[in-house]
Amino acid sequence: MIKNILFDLGNVLIDVDIRKTLRAFGTLREGMGDRLQATGDWQQATGNRQQATGYWLQATGNRREGDRLMGESNTIITAGDLLGAGESGLVAKYQVGEISTDEFINAILTICKPGTTRQDVIDAWMAMLVGIPEARKQKLLELHKAGYKLYVLSNINELHVEWTKEQLKDIPFEQMFFSNEIHLAKPDVRCYEMVIRETGIKPEETLYIDDLPANIEAGQKAGFECFLNDRADKWVEYFYRITH
Repeated sequence: MIKNILFDLGNVLIDVDIRKTLRAFGTLREGMGDRLQATGDWQQATGNRQQATGYWLQATGNRREGDRLMGESNTIITAGDLLGAGESGLVAKYQVGEISTDEFINAILTICKPGTTRQDVIDAWMAMLVGIPEARKQKLLELHKAGYKLYVLSNINELHVEWTKEQLKDIPFEQMFFSNEIHLAKPDVRCYEMVIRETGIKPEETLYIDDLPANIEAGQKAGFECFLNDRADKWVEYFYRITH
């Protein structure tokens, strides 16, 4: 019997559109705007969510393919680095707390055109966060009222965490686990083991919802019941069917 629900954030609770950030960074980077935007549009058109969604590209672990798609640069940071291709990518480091927000912003500023400000970089980075539909928030509240305990496990970063906490402040989550705070990123199975250890929940009583197959596979190895949210609000429709 399912008693707990463990949610991913991006493309599960939060609508994310990496193209908005790609375009914004394109305007800040000399000679790279068209390449970044075209690559983002191509990735989205292919339906390859692991590459189309910014730091989710890290989940592929394929540095060579990331560099091929994003293009090499003679600047300090390649476009592949910017979008987190592989464990050495800038975003990959940021999302597990290896570098601070200041270090992240300053690194990006080194490849931006003169006159680019710290706030310009922040605005570009935040542009991918589209929002959380009110109906989705209401469903979370309904689930809590029905007796489910709600948790979050997300690959995320400090800037996005601040925004996320504000957006979800009215949702009574039991605990939220953020990669930049636990210094681990999915699909590392240690993330799931930490959730189990810190919360005391039983995996067989917990439904884990994520939009990436690699993360779902890791969740299954940890013993969770898993649900692949491969389209918007699929999980909402699922709970509507079983509760009505």
